[in-house]
Amino acid sequence: MLSGLAPDDELDALTAWVVYDEALLGEPSITAGPILPDPRHGPLDYLPFEDAGWAEVTFLTFGDEPADRIHDNGLFFSFDVTALAPGQGEFSFDLVDATAPNPQDLLDPLPVAVQSGAPLPFEVVPEPSSGPILAVMAAFIAAGCVAARRRRRYDMGARQYALQSIRNPEQQDKNK
Repeated sequence: MLSGLAPDDELDALTAWVVYDEALLGEPSITAGPILPDPRHGPLDYLPFEDAGWAEVTFLTFGDEPADRIHDNGLFFSFDVTALAPGQGEFSFDLVDATAPNPQDLLDPLPVAVQSGAPLPFEVVPEPSSGPILAVMAAFIAAGCVAARRRRRYDMGARQYALQSIRNPEQQDKNK
């Protein structure tokens, strides 16, 4: 996230590297942020580089129009990663660099003081495994089978009594 750019400021170069523990998170998938010029001056103005544990984006334009440059604060780039293992880590901004156009000599840009910000901690928490879920399902199925068996025994007892009463009507009279 770029912030602190004054309304009249422009950047013709901005680079940011984010590093993290590759044992916890997989290779990133980078998406350009809305502060980048669209359309860009040239195809090499925006270059994302991604590898396990590392995401880098470089913006560098040789366009001489203000529309070719970054002139707004906001999201420079974002990335998605896949959790690989549980644990704690942090996203660190290993390198952040920027230059502004030099009105006297466009081939000699002016350095811009930038601060990368503090590391951002994260925690990877495992999802519940299917084992406990299957155990709960098995318990419900077993309880249902036991209840059905009890109902069947009750039904069978009632049927036997009814059959016995039909076969032996005097027994039925004695029970009254």
